[in-house]
Amino acid sequence: MAALYSRSGDLWVATEGEGLLKLSHDSDHWEKQKGNGLPRTVNFLSLVEDRQGRIWAGTDNQGVAVWNGESWMQYNQNNALLGERVPALAVSPLNGDVAIATSGGLTIYSAETEEWKDFTRANGLPEDQIVSLSFNEQGGLWAAFLTNGIGYASPASRYSDWKMVQTKFYWDKEQRIRQPVEARGKGLPSNFSNAVCAAGGSVWVGTIAGLGYGRSLHDWNFLRGRDYKRKNAGLWLDTGDKRKNRRAGSLSDSSLLPEDYVTCFYPVPGGMWVGFRESGACFVRTPSLTIREVDLKKEVEEKAPIYTTCFVVLPGGELYAGTHGHGLVKAGKTAVRPSPASGRITSADHPRPPLLPAMRQMASLPAGRTSLSPEEKFDTCYWYEDWATQGDWCGRYGQGYALLCAANSPIGDIEYSFDPSYGCLPVRGPHANATWLKGAVTYINEPGMRSILYCPESTTRTLASWGDGGEDYPSTFDGPDLGAIVTVPEGRHLLSLYFYDPTPLAEYDLRNGMRDYLIEVRKMTSDFNLDMATGNAKLEKGRNPLQYLMEALTTTSSMPVQARGRVKSFSGGGVYKNFILDGKGCYYIRLVRNYSVNTTINGIFLSSLDETKKAWIRYNSIGKMSVPYGLKAPYPPSLKEQDLHKLPETLLASWAASQDVARKNLLEIWESRRQGIYIYRHLLTLGGLDHVKMNWRWHLKIWNDRDKNYFKRQMENAWESLQDCFVFYRSNEWSHYAPETTIPFSIEEVEKMQRNNIDWKQYRADSALKPEVSVEEMKKWLKEH
Repeated sequence: MAALYSRSGDLWVATEGEGLLKLSHDSDHWEKQKGNGLPRTVNFLSLVEDRQGRIWAGTDNQGVAVWNGESWMQYNQNNALLGERVPALAVSPLNGDVAIATSGGLTIYSAETEEWKDFTRANGLPEDQIVSLSFNEQGGLWAAFLTNGIGYASPASRYSDWKMVQTKFYWDKEQRIRQPVEARGKGLPSNFSNAVCAAGGSVWVGTIAGLGYGRSLHDWNFLRGRDYKRKNAGLWLDTGDKRKNRRAGSLSDSSLLPEDYVTCFYPVPGGMWVGFRESGACFVRTPSLTIREVDLKKEVEEKAPIYTTCFVVLPGGELYAGTHGHGLVKAGKTAVRPSPASGRITSADHPRPPLLPAMRQMASLPAGRTSLSPEEKFDTCYWYEDWATQGDWCGRYGQGYALLCAANSPIGDIEYSFDPSYGCLPVRGPHANATWLKGAVTYINEPGMRSILYCPESTTRTLASWGDGGEDYPSTFDGPDLGAIVTVPEGRHLLSLYFYDPTPLAEYDLRNGMRDYLIEVRKMTSDFNLDMATGNAKLEKGRNPLQYLMEALTTTSSMPVQARGRVKSFSGGGVYKNFILDGKGCYYIRLVRNYSVNTTINGIFLSSLDETKKAWIRYNSIGKMSVPYGLKAPYPPSLKEQDLHKLPETLLASWAASQDVARKNLLEIWESRRQGIYIYRHLLTLGGLDHVKMNWRWHLKIWNDRDKNYFKRQMENAWESLQDCFVFYRSNEWSHYAPETTIPFSIEEVEKMQRNNIDWKQYRADSALKPEVSVEEMKKWLKEH
């Protein structure tokens, strides 16, 4: 995922699935880093060396770790960062500032003043998710955003004043063309960015639809890949549309990039090395922008696509491409050399770790609002992403409705509707005359894989997903895509979409790691009738439900996107993409394949953002003994009255205000999450109050080992409650994956035991008492009676 040759002469490699590795300058043995303060994860995403010679390593869901040559220091949401995931890092050549891209926004650490400064949508960013960072020679910072192009901030403004470079999201009024149809042109080719690199007075941007390059904020050009013609041919258009091949004949293939999807850069004298999702790498000469091809496939045994994630240069000038699935692959040589031995930082220097940020002053928050002005109203918005909760959704998500996609295949999904006013209809398409989607189970029971959604009714983690069947189409085909129509009652609601694709387990196909989806959310027109789409209401003669549904999706797809997201690089761990839906109605969630493999989703969850409604749902579900929890629904750690009295009133009031998003406007919603993390850090400075700290972590989606154990205990209690309420859960004939708490009797036999008041728990493997009658004797007795 990242590679770095340090000034101490060591080669560092951040991997997905194998942790953080180091090859010391005086060794020929790769050393896997562990312990000594390093976060316990096998997924590292980013690496830099700061001016002091410290190594910064960004993780998948545990912040960033800093190595000073002696030990590791972890910086996360508890003490320094706004997000748990760190996909990008960069160091300023001007002053040594370290820019840290997190899943919750941007944090910049000043090496000169030891200050930490946070940036989110609430104070200038177009979105909180940044995928790449690059400082120019003057210390200006460029950031590439997941869905909003790129931005620039200068050190003179302390990175507070962001200037954006963006392009159109669609090139046609029907909203079916997400990239220009030409091979070259002005501006950026896409707002969906992957990489940014500032070098030699120019800025290079890698997107899903080619390369953008410029020398200022206002003068940009783009260059596409050779697959752009095939992508045009796969668009959701009539075959006779002349826009597909406009200007295509004027360019030879050799003048284009090997591929449209650009992943990374490495600047060298005379040009730029460019990486791709499937085509390895190439070298682009400047200023002519002529292309020299490089065949990385000859360096590997398999002929699978080569997904280049990074570049690194060794002392002899050998340049290696870091790849997804093929390790480090030699790409060529360059005149660039790492720092000479005389400039090395040695392990004896042991620079101290960066100081933790000073405790934030709590900003004043509105105590609450009774109404929103018309200009503040919205139908839906993207809120935040969560890489920490992983598959442990129970009680945290889906408090009104939860759907584990295809987890009961071949029968179908596992669905929990705690509030009947919620619902979900899966759809595929509307491109390619798509009909119903596919469901598949990849792994039946993986109890050790926390990223797989937990099923409380079977105590299993079964990896299952919906799919659009995109594997049956060329990767250049725009679709067929996946979607869902969700229906919600009045009020504000949290929509959470869960994605997980475990490439390390799926050894049969390296393409799984190439998945990159676009998420579009639109509110459907009020005249859409869900009953007609499902066949539960009559249509006029000559029309069927599928026709009605496809027409509605086509119409809705041409309407403006009201909330947008993107999910990529999720093979190492699962992510919830969270949206707010405001107001009763049906919402169309479209998941776009984005020319990758196929579109999949693992779970869809809906919850009310009204605290009183949440309480009603919990009470109602418990009162009905509703599956999957029996009488023991999971809930946040209780807040004890004596603990609340120990909290400063301002702290408690600010926390309550930050968590109430039912009546906030967009700016307040975006600010509330940042404020919640700041307020939680204040709480950590107080002694004791463990239940309060756990409760606040629950709401902020911050995890530690204690929280994981708490979840495990809650699920065990829920399972035992199910066994007490429903006899069949006691039989291992029904529940194959709970061997310690089920008994070796059939469902019919445990029902007879219940009727005869026989203590079934004595036959559990974890029972402290030995049963008076053996299993065989009891089975015989039950048969006779």
